[in-house]
Amino acid sequence: MGLISTGFKITKTIRNIGRLREISTIFAKHGFDEILSQGVLAKIPGFVLPTSTKNRMADELAKKEESSWAGSIGYRLRLCFEELGPAFVKFGQLLSSREDIFDEDFIEQMQLLRDKVSPLPFSKVRASVEESLEKKIEDVFEYVNETPIGTASIGLVYDAKLKTGEKVVLKVKRPGIDKLIETDLSILIFIATQSERAGDEVKYLGPSKVIEDFAVSLQNELNFNIESLNCERLRKIISKYDEEELFYLPKVYKQYTSESLLVMELIEGIPFSDKQQISGKMDELEDKLNKSVHTFLKTFLNEGFFHADLHGGNFFYTNEGKIALIDFGLVGSLSRTG
Repeated sequence: MGLISTGFKITKTIRNIGRLREISTIFAKHGFDEILSQGVLAKIPGFVLPTSTKNRMADELAKKEESSWAGSIGYRLRLCFEELGPAFVKFGQLLSSREDIFDEDFIEQMQLLRDKVSPLPFSKVRASVEESLEKKIEDVFEYVNETPIGTASIGLVYDAKLKTGEKVVLKVKRPGIDKLIETDLSILIFIATQSERAGDEVKYLGPSKVIEDFAVSLQNELNFNIESLNCERLRKIISKYDEEELFYLPKVYKQYTSESLLVMELIEGIPFSDKQQISGKMDELEDKLNKSVHTFLKTFLNEGFFHADLHGGNFFYTNEGKIALIDFGLVGSLSRTG
C-alpha cells in the first residue's frame, strides 16, 4: 500500500508542516509542551515549538484527589484527539482496547472518545453519491432522507428506499477525508519512527509498527468495497455454524456500492445500545444470546475471521427475532502460525 510502502522521510513531513504545527499547538495547549520540547519536533530546522496554553479543565481535573495520573493524561489526550480529528480519534479508540498495557483510568478516558464532526450540506452528499452511481439519485432511489441517521468523521449514513421498493441505508464517505487522514497518518508514522531513536525502551515498544498496522486498518475502513466484502465473508462463515439461524447480516447492494458509497439493507429493530428497550426483551433474548455467543466463538476459533467492532450500536434485535450485525469496516483475523 502506497501510504506505508513508500516510507515517510522528514521531507514528507516538512510538506505537511502546517498540519504538523497545528497538531503540536493542540498538544501544547493541553499540557504536553514539555514532551514536545524533548522530542524529534525540536530538531526540525526552522520549526518553532508552541508554548503551553494548558487547558483550564485539564488543570482542574489534575487537581482533583480522585483523579489518577493516568486518568489526567488520558483526559488531556482525549481532548487532543477529539480536536485533531478522525485519524487521532480512531487511534485513541484503538488504545482503549489495550487493557493489557494501559491503566484502567486511562482506558476509561479513551472509551469516551467521540467524533466532533461538522454538518455536511446534502448538496455535497448528493454530488458524491451521484458521482459514485454515475447517475441521478432519482434514477435509483424513490427517496433519500436528507437528515442523516448516523454521523461520523469518515462517513454519514442516510435511510432511503430503492425504486424497486427495498428499504436501504446509504453510507457516504465524507469528501476530502482520504487526504486528511493520509496527512495525519504520515505525520504519526514519522513521529513514531523518529521517537524510536530516543532509546531502547521506546524502540522495544515498537510504536512505528503499531501505527503502521493501525494505518492499514484505517485505510481499509476508508474503502467501502472492502466493508462490502467483509460483510459477505462474515455471512458465509457465520452461516456454517449458526444452526438455529439466530444471526442476520444485511444484504449488500453491490451494483450500487463503490469505494466511497455503500448501499445496504436497512435493519429494523432495537439496537443493543438502547438498554431500556432491550431489557424489556430479555426473557426472549437470554437463551438466544447464550447460543449466539457459542456460535460466534465457533466462527472465531475455527475460521479466524471476526467482526472487530462489537459494541451495542452494531447489534440489533430485529422485528423477526434475529440478532443482526451491522458496520463491517473493522474486522480481525487470527494467524494460524506461531
